[in-house]
Amino acid sequence: MSRIKGLEWIRLMYLHPAHINMSLIEAVASQTTVVPYLDIPIQHAADNVLRLMNRRHTRSQLDTLLGQLRQRIDDLVLRTTVMVGFPGESDRDFQCLLDFIDTQQFDWLGAFTFTAEEGTPAALMPEQVPEEIKQARLDAVMNLQMGITRSKNEARVGRDERVLISSRAGDNLYLGRAYFQAPEVDGLTMVKSQTALAKGSLVNVRLIGVRDYDMIGEPFDEYSE
Repeated sequence: MSRIKGLEWIRLMYLHPAHINMSLIEAVASQTTVVPYLDIPIQHAADNVLRLMNRRHTRSQLDTLLGQLRQRIDDLVLRTTVMVGFPGESDRDFQCLLDFIDTQQFDWLGAFTFTAEEGTPAALMPEQVPEEIKQARLDAVMNLQMGITRSKNEARVGRDERVLISSRAGDNLYLGRAYFQAPEVDGLTMVKSQTALAKGSLVNVRLIGVRDYDMIGEPFDEYSE
């Protein structure tokens, strides 16, 4: 795909951590059309829960993998997804997950609670977690991540980024996304422009502010295309 002429961005989504190898890491690091953004759903970070989920990796392996990625890929942005309330998840297991999120500082993170689907092995497991505890744990994860994501976005203020314009939101206001924003799951970049910007165009934008999960920016025409 990286050899297809005219293809500007390749984004890798939903990568199982147990299947990421050095060959893939080197490809992401060396191919300019592959954006340095990886979506790696870890699901959890406590070894006990990972084992019950049959994830086939450990907390230590996750630490090693994320360290390798950050060392080899410049300007890397990481998204992950976690599940709380899996049967058998203890308070200690959940704290392990919180500590991991706080240590790793993912740029983006989605979370959801375990649902017992009829006919699945997990639905029959002992030590089902009460719904109110699941919700409290979900809220704790999202509150922690909200601060991390805001801090990451604030650090981007002042940077110049290429933004893919996706729609017009109003007079002189356009919506798009930079390489660090995947469609539908991450925040957007709101671009204030006196000049009309075409949908699907890549525009060089100076990031000037943050609003919630979104960035605010202004284009500079000499680099737009």
